[in-house]
Amino acid sequence: MPKRTAAAHARRSTLPTTRPTRGGPMTSDRRDRLIRAARQLFVERGFRAAGIDAILELAGVAKMTLYNHFGSKDALIREVLNHHDVESRTACQLAMSDADGSARDALLVAFERLGAEIASEQFDGGLFVRAAYEFAGEGDVYRNAASEHGKRVCSLFVPYLVELGVDDPAETAERLVMLLDAARTAAFARGDAEAARRATSLAALVIDDAA
Repeated sequence: MPKRTAAAHARRSTLPTTRPTRGGPMTSDRRDRLIRAARQLFVERGFRAAGIDAILELAGVAKMTLYNHFGSKDALIREVLNHHDVESRTACQLAMSDADGSARDALLVAFERLGAEIASEQFDGGLFVRAAYEFAGEGDVYRNAASEHGKRVCSLFVPYLVELGVDDPAETAERLVMLLDAARTAAFARGDAEAARRATSLAALVIDDAA
C-alpha cells in the first residue's frame, strides 16, 4: 500500500459540525431520540406518511417534547435533513482525507463508499432528493435544501480537483455530485445493484478527462 503523501496528510480540514444543543444531557438525549426516530420512519414510510404519533412512540417521548424542541413536524423534517447533511459530509470527508495514494484515489473513495451505503439496510435513496420529490409543488424549501447539500458536497471535492490541476474544479465537482445522485436514484428506484460500480467507473473517466 503506498504511503500517503504530504499533500494527503494536509487534506483533512475542519469537519462540519452540528449546531450546539440547548439544555443538559437529558434534553439533548430526547432531542436526538426524536431526530433518530423521525429519520427512521421517514426512510421507512416517507415524510408525509410518517405521523407525529408514530415518531413520538418510537422515540419514547411526549408530544410536548417535540413542540418544545422543534415547534412543528416541518421543522423536525428540516432538522433531520440538517443532521443528515452534516453526518454524510463528515463521513465522506473523513474517508477521503484518510485515503492512501493520490487525490484521484481520494475522490474515488467517495464512490466506493456509495457501494456500501447502497448495500446497507439503512439505505434511504438520498433523503434530500426524496424530500424534494415528496414536497414538489409546495415551494422551494426542500429543493433548496437539496441544492445546498449538493453544493457542500462539491466543496469537499474541489480541493482534491485543484490538487490534480484540473482546469475547472467547480464544474468537475458538480459532475461528480451528479453521478452520486444518479447512482442513488438508480439503486433506490430501480434496484440497480451495480449503480455504485458504474458510477465509480464514470467518475474515474470524468476525473481523468478533466485532469
